[in-house]
Amino acid sequence: MASLLKWHVRPSVDTPALGRVSTSGSGALISAAHINLRSCKGSNCSCCCCSSSLSSPSRLLSSSLVSSRNSRTLRTNLPDFYHLKRKRTRGNSHIEALVKGVDYEFNEEGANLEVRVPLPEVKDGGVQFTARYVAVDAQPNSLCVGVQTPQGVQILLNASSLYGRIQPHETVWFVDETEVVLSLQKADKEQLWPDLVQAWEALAKGVASQLKGASVYIVGDSTEVNRSVAQELAAGLEYTPLHTQQLIEQLANVTVDQISADEGEDAVAGAEGVVLTSLSQHVRCVVATLGGSCGAASRQDGWKGLHSGFTIWLSQSRAQDEDSAKEEAVKAKQEGNSAYSKADAVVALSGWDDDAVRPVAEGALKALKYLLDGEKDLPGKKALYVRLGCRGDWPEIMPPGWDPNSPQDKQMKSGSMVL
Repeated sequence: MASLLKWHVRPSVDTPALGRVSTSGSGALISAAHINLRSCKGSNCSCCCCSSSLSSPSRLLSSSLVSSRNSRTLRTNLPDFYHLKRKRTRGNSHIEALVKGVDYEFNEEGANLEVRVPLPEVKDGGVQFTARYVAVDAQPNSLCVGVQTPQGVQILLNASSLYGRIQPHETVWFVDETEVVLSLQKADKEQLWPDLVQAWEALAKGVASQLKGASVYIVGDSTEVNRSVAQELAAGLEYTPLHTQQLIEQLANVTVDQISADEGEDAVAGAEGVVLTSLSQHVRCVVATLGGSCGAASRQDGWKGLHSGFTIWLSQSRAQDEDSAKEEAVKAKQEGNSAYSKADAVVALSGWDDDAVRPVAEGALKALKYLLDGEKDLPGKKALYVRLGCRGDWPEIMPPGWDPNSPQDKQMKSGSMVL
């Protein structure tokens, strides 16, 4: 099974961030530890964004459940959960999920989120569960609900990675006969929550909405890996999957390998650049690019068309742990030796097999979500870049009429006269 070490995004145009994707058993799950490279001091940094992390839900977590009613603290191991079933009610997102045999309901109404968690069934002669037996632990990115039973603490809900951030101090809950009812407040009142947690379907739906039609480009050293991930991502986003190799071969009526053999890799990269410039006028596409030195994305001057959408670099990493992966990504970004470092997001892998397609695509979705949560106007800025002709002036977009080939206009750009 391939091991995914990290995912790395830009919360702003020039400020990347780093995270990690870890695997356990037959499936890969995400755990994120973001790092701001503008202020980070590297491996010795102790800033909060470097030291904080979310544990993978595949592990048993040690946590405390704090009751908001009587300040009681219960300590237990929190098991993982999820099996999701979706349905729609009255236009609002309504989710039913199975949490270790317990159903819960989720409703979104504006800035308010309502979660209903059924209490365990009371046997004949048993004591009815009241608020004094219930404990709720609400954190900005997680939510856990537990109940004290005669057999010990039972976890009813463990959402270790919420879809977005909440305001824990505004959490209100009560016991309504046979269920715990929680009212949560979003930290970002305008953010759409397709689900309570960051599951594949919810991420795909939410990110598709945030992209506002902007296309996604998959770059990296392996053409086949780029294609596999692009197809999976396109299916989730309900975008059109495209492959530049196929488009080049259809237009030239000859294989890419033959073009490379007859005319060289520069000719292949040039042909792909033309295709990418044409695709910049299209929307709602996930484009898999050519890998290796023959691909336009591997060249510093091949990114004019790629900047029209959101680019994800599938990076082959030699790192064996999170710290090494973090140092590797920071160094690559700061040095900028690789043209791939121009990408908006990075998913780094230490290996690859067919089972890694969905985890890598999910990591890409989480990276895009983090990026778009940080800068909601990025799709609009990408659209402006396209309208002005994809002149290669990303992210410092110059005024209309600017010519990248004019020495005077180049001097204007170096003086930071930008839109």
